[in-house]
Amino acid sequence: MGLNIWPSNATNGSVVWSSGDKTIATVDQNGVVTAMRAGTVEIEATSEDGQYKSDSTVKIVSPASLSKQAIIAYPNPTYDEVRIEGIQGETGWIGVYGFNGVLLKRMNVKGRKEVVVSLARYPAGPYVIKILDSNKSTTKTVIKM
Repeated sequence: MGLNIWPSNATNGSVVWSSGDKTIATVDQNGVVTAMRAGTVEIEATSEDGQYKSDSTVKIVSPASLSKQAIIAYPNPTYDEVRIEGIQGETGWIGVYGFNGVLLKRMNVKGRKEVVVSLARYPAGPYVIKILDSNKSTTKTVIKM
């Protein structure tokens, strides 16, 4: 997404980007939107101080690179919890691994479309979340602050 800061000599031109529905599209800190599935979503840019906001409605007609809805994990980085969305299978599980490969937690996700994984009892650092979803495996790396 493009963004123009006005006036051009503003003392703080930093913005925070957000998506109204991360299952449809995500947006990174540079305003790059990634389609997740077909749908309509609001993408918002908010000034760092929160005083100014601007949004755009984005319609994802058919994400060419996605044959199925992508599995997403957010927020990342996180302080306590990670939400996993886009699970499609009737069977499956989620495993949380320390960066050393040790399994810390395993959760059944049978029939669920989303799940919240708590990292509250674990120290700050990187974690690998493996999602086995109807015989399809997806891996996400998450940073706990």
